[in-house]
Amino acid sequence: MKVLDEILPNNLWYIVGYIVADGNLSGDGRHISIVSKDIEHLIKIQSALQIDCKIGTFARGGSWDKKYGRLQFSNVNFYRWLQSINIGPNKSLIQGPINFDPEYIGDFIRGVIDGDGCIRTWKHSSNNGVQWYTSITSASLEFTIWIKELIEKHYKIKGRVHSNTASRKNTIYRVKFGKLASQVLFSKIYNSDCLCLVRKRKLAHLCLLDTKKMVNYNSVICSGAVTGSQDRLKIDCSKGRVGSIPTPSTK
Repeated sequence: MKVLDEILPNNLWYIVGYIVADGNLSGDGRHISIVSKDIEHLIKIQSALQIDCKIGTFARGGSWDKKYGRLQFSNVNFYRWLQSINIGPNKSLIQGPINFDPEYIGDFIRGVIDGDGCIRTWKHSSNNGVQWYTSITSASLEFTIWIKELIEKHYKIKGRVHSNTASRKNTIYRVKFGKLASQVLFSKIYNSDCLCLVRKRKLAHLCLLDTKKMVNYNSVICSGAVTGSQDRLKIDCSKGRVGSIPTPSTK
C-alpha cells in the first residue's frame, strides 16, 4: 500500500490532523489506529486511505457499551512518515508541533477539530442571545499553545487557553475561539466536498449564518482580518481582549 503516493494531499493532511487529535501509533513500529463514535466517518477515512481492513468497536471510560469505532491498519512506511513529522507513540502528554505542509493548513486544522475539538452554542447571561465557540482539547500544553498560535497567525484571529485539573489525573488544556473568530475560521476550512465530520460541518454552517451582534466576547478578530465567506460577515474588532496562557503544571 503506497499510502503517501495514492492519498489526495488534502485528505492526507486532514487525516494527519485527526490522528494527532484522536489517533494512536502503537509501540510495534507499524500499526496506526483511528477512532470515532461515527462509524460512517471512519469508513470515509478508510476510503480516503485506500485500505481494506475491518473497523472494530470498543468501549471507553469503564463502560461496557461498545459505541466507539476503531480503524486499525499496519503500514511501516506510513508509520515512519508520521514519525518524521513529529507524531509518535504515547503522544498524548508530550505532543509538540507538527511539520505539516502549509498549503494544506485548513485540512490539517479541520482534522484536529474533528478529532478532539467541539463547536458549541451557549446563551449569554445578559440577553439570552445564542453565542458560539470552537475549542480544541489536548493534554499537551506545548501542542495547545502551538495550535493556538498557528491558527491565530494564519487566520488573524485570537483565542484563549484554559486548563482543567478537576477529577483528572493529568491537566487538560483547551484553546477556545469565540463566535467571530470561529466564523472566520469556518469560512476558510470548510467546503461542500471536504473530508470532515458532517455534524460538525453543519454546526459550522449554522455559526456562519448567525450574524447577530455579540454583546461580550473573549475571542476577537485582529485588526485588518480577512473576513468570512460573505460580505455581510465583515468584522473589525480591534478593541477585544487578547487571550492568556496558563502556567504549565509542575506535577
